[in-house]
Amino acid sequence: MSPAEVMWRVKKLGWQMSARALCGKWQGAYSQYQVNAQVSCPALDGVKFWGIGDFDKVSSEPWLADTIAWAEDLCKHKFKYLALGEIDLGERVNWNHEYKHNIDTPLLFAPWMDYRDNQRYGDFKYFWEVPRLQHLVPLAKAYHLTGEQRYAQEVEQQLEAYCDQTPYLKGVSWTVAMEAGLRLISLCWIVGFLKGYLRKNSSLLSRIEAMVLSHVRYLKSNYSRFSSANNHLVGEATGVFVAGVCFAHLPGLSRYAKQAQAILEREILLQHHDDGVNKEQTVHYQVFAWWFFFIAGQLGRLNGMQFSSDYWSMLERNAEFIAALGDNHSNIPQIGDSDDGRVLLLSKKDDDFETLLDASAVCFERKDFKKHHGSLCEAGAWLLGSDAMPLFEQMKVTSEDEPKSMQFPVGGYAILSGGANQKVKIVFDCGPLGFGSLAAHGHADALSFILTIDDVPLLVDTGTYTYNKNDAYRNYFRSTAAHNTCVVDGLDQSCMTGPFIWGFRAESIFEEMATSPEVDIVAGYHNGYERLEDPVTHLRRFVYRKQDSIIEFDDEFKCEQEHTVDIYFHFHPDCTVRHLEESRYQIENKDVKIQLNMDPRLKGELFCESEEPVAGWFSDHYDVKVPCLTLKATGIFTGDTKFSHSIQFGAEVSQEDLLGMTESELTL
Repeated sequence: MSPAEVMWRVKKLGWQMSARALCGKWQGAYSQYQVNAQVSCPALDGVKFWGIGDFDKVSSEPWLADTIAWAEDLCKHKFKYLALGEIDLGERVNWNHEYKHNIDTPLLFAPWMDYRDNQRYGDFKYFWEVPRLQHLVPLAKAYHLTGEQRYAQEVEQQLEAYCDQTPYLKGVSWTVAMEAGLRLISLCWIVGFLKGYLRKNSSLLSRIEAMVLSHVRYLKSNYSRFSSANNHLVGEATGVFVAGVCFAHLPGLSRYAKQAQAILEREILLQHHDDGVNKEQTVHYQVFAWWFFFIAGQLGRLNGMQFSSDYWSMLERNAEFIAALGDNHSNIPQIGDSDDGRVLLLSKKDDDFETLLDASAVCFERKDFKKHHGSLCEAGAWLLGSDAMPLFEQMKVTSEDEPKSMQFPVGGYAILSGGANQKVKIVFDCGPLGFGSLAAHGHADALSFILTIDDVPLLVDTGTYTYNKNDAYRNYFRSTAAHNTCVVDGLDQSCMTGPFIWGFRAESIFEEMATSPEVDIVAGYHNGYERLEDPVTHLRRFVYRKQDSIIEFDDEFKCEQEHTVDIYFHFHPDCTVRHLEESRYQIENKDVKIQLNMDPRLKGELFCESEEPVAGWFSDHYDVKVPCLTLKATGIFTGDTKFSHSIQFGAEVSQEDLLGMTESELTL
């Protein structure tokens, strides 16, 4: 820990001690706050809340029925809650309850609560979700579109209950500063949708302004720094910025907004590589951070607080990387940690990836970002306004806009695309482990690859599953064995020292990348096993022969002594896998078939929902894991050795192959 970080922690502790002594007084001041309607209402009318003012009941007709149905469920306190699915929050929402383990969390001084204490508080992902207030945004939207008072009244009742149950700096919803930033974003969108109701309801406006003041007071003294300064800092600064723009009439908020804008301008460059890849090396958090940056940038652009051209240029490169990863059905591979966290809920149908690309297509006039040929998604329309809808529809996607092979050399990814008869996408990971001193959300996935054909997933990243430090699966899903790469001597490439901490970190280096209409070649190596007594360097090279529909890839090891290697292949849960003979396997998902031909010196073993060893699991949502088929190919090598494999598309199983299979192989 550097001297600067030590001083920062001492200063933070000093603030906490002062806040603990004064939080009761502060809470009283906020609960007694009274709005000056003659100032606040005209001020709010002068704010452009993203695209909200452009839409009424008529112009939003395509979304109206879904909005009303969603709002009706929310009025009944039905809430979609991570792995629990849709649950009933009860007649009166308990804002300090952890619903997974049915724990009522205590109202202690939040900065000194260890929110990762699973025994006492449960899973922090579950007790943070409801207090983000994101489910109140669609309720406010329903009022905006229908004029039905009961939707606004439901928002008012829930905000009143939240304030009563979670006093300033008390309870789990105040344990992490980013949660306050997310609440501010929700509050600003709620106000944008409820402006008509607030003109006639000064008590609710007083409640909201008091909440905004308390949250900004907390955040301006608790910005994350050093090892915590990743997406958390971005979320915190975004919350302060949007609050400062939307509530500029409140004392001090314009000044704090300018400070937050400076943080965002700095962090968008610090937290991304020059090629647009987020340094956390996780796709979910790249999309998550994009939402923060875009929400702030768009609000600033509409209200006279423009962000720099460098800011917008980085956002465009950010979207370019995400567009290269995804397919035409808004599917995006899982790389690094994911926790299903979202910045904002504007539509029940639109996912964050689709909105990112739709909004970026319009904002940057990039028709190659347009992954489908329909209308602008609802969430994108609320962000950009009604003028964006015809612009989006005018964009005509042609064959020239089909995905092309691309390299992101600093971020460490290569995407091989195209093919004679099928749309093939190979994502090759040759990037850093993660961001900063902790690399908190990275996975030990150097030289792993992901394969989709015709938008059908075949070889996949297995996901994240959990952040729970007491769950052995936390380590499994971020281990080398949980990725389509090689394990040497049973060890991970990088060394875990905690659920969000890494010790030794493997470094990956691109060796070559060449593309042409006929052949793509990419190669790289990592030094993760050079820490062994007999150092081992792992090199992997792909040759994608597009006209022949074949991928050839080699795993080469440079060393002097004897070692074991396990090469893993993780298949999507919808895949069937058939062992043909010796080192040949057929994999099928929907109408897509491939044949995997491993080096004949390797011995294959299939796993499915295995507990010992842990293998054969896939997670595409937080706290949810399902069985999948995992192939482990094991071998022994001495000195410099190369293992060669191939993947052939459209491979068929002959009748002779079927007769040679055992019953278990046919049913796996």
